[in-house]
Parts: sequence; structure tokens; C-alpha cells
Amino acid sequence: MIEAASVDKQMHVYDYHRSLAEIIELDNAVNYAVEWAKKNDPNTLIVVTADHGHSFDVYGTVDTEIFNKAPKDDRYESKRNAIGAYELAGFPDYEDKDGDGFPENWNTRTVFAAGTNNNPDLNENYQVNVTARVATDVDPHTPHKYDTYIPAKNEGGNGLPKQGNLPLNESQGVHSMTQVPVFASGPGAHLFGHVMDNTEIFLILPLLLD
Repeated sequence: MIEAASVDKQMHVYDYHRSLAEIIELDNAVNYAVEWAKKNDPNTLIVVTADHGHSFDVYGTVDTEIFNKAPKDDRYESKRNAIGAYELAGFPDYEDKDGDGFPENWNTRTVFAAGTNNNPDLNENYQVNVTARVATDVDPHTPHKYDTYIPAKNEGGNGLPKQGNLPLNESQGVHSMTQVPVFASGPGAHLFGHVMDNTEIFLILPLLLD
């Protein structure tokens, strides 16, 4: 069994680019396994799934050149106008010139606009976190006996402030209840082709060991 753990770890701290890069790595690994099974042992069952979701989704694009130059005016109107939705979104301009599946440059002018449905207080500028920092810092002035969190000083400072909807002592995003897909190929793959409780996967696998 193999786990692509950084998908989860980076999503917790809103480092979407590194999380998506790990998904590309996972896709490459699954493709290798499928091709290996075809050549060496077609009697191999391959199952790919997730143990939970993060409510992550993409809703548009951001023109970072306009976004970064825009002032923090009333209601951040100028910065918000750099975000395109629906037909105004177009497409990000990431390029994969060498064919390895990864963009040569993640910090292009037009990037994806994305988010999750839960967060502590943080700033979002939609661009690559080059220092791989977390999105929050401990509040040094908290009146509580426990740590509370504020937007990280060195992360997304030129971005949009996102009001938190988690308790003040939560520094990261939490898992969501979204349904996750199950992909299967090989003998018995048809048994996974329906909506199921996650415990069913455990019960199906022993049936296919003979």
C-alpha cells in the first residue's frame, strides 16, 4: 500500500500548489503501476482512493500582475477585480514544455483561484508559498491560556484577508465530509463501481485474494 501523504499535509496549511504537485506525483505512480501490471501480471488489482476530502475546489483564475499592483482599497475592490469567474476566468497559463507533467513555472501571471470551506484567519494571494511556511502564526497577544492564531506575518501579506470560521485555537484547515472517488482496475474492479461505505473496501479485498 502506498500513500501520497503530502496531498493532505499541504492542503491543511493551504499550500495548494504543493498539494497539487503531489497529486501529479501520485498520478504518475498509479500510471506506472497500471502499465507494470499490464506487462507483468494482468491478474493484479489496483485500487486508488482517499480517506477523506478537504473541500478544496477551483472557482476561477487570478491575474497576479493586476492583483499584486492593486491597492488595498475599500472592500479590496481592486484586488478582487483581478479575479475572473465563469467566462471571464479563461485558463491559467501554466506550461509543461518538457512533458514531465509539472509546470516549469508555478508562479505564472494567470493562476487558479481556489479555496476550501473552512479556515482560520489568514491572507490569500493565490501565489506559490516560496518559503513553505504555514498560513498562521501564534498570536503573541492572546488573552487566553491556550494558543490562538492570526494570519502569518510573512505569508500572503499582499493578499485578501479571509475571515476565519474555525475556533481561534485551530491553526490549520480541517477535513471535510465530501464523498471521495474510488478508482479500480484489474480483477474484481467491477465490485467497486458503486457508492459505498468506506468499510466495504476492506470487506471486498479479502474476497479477491484467492
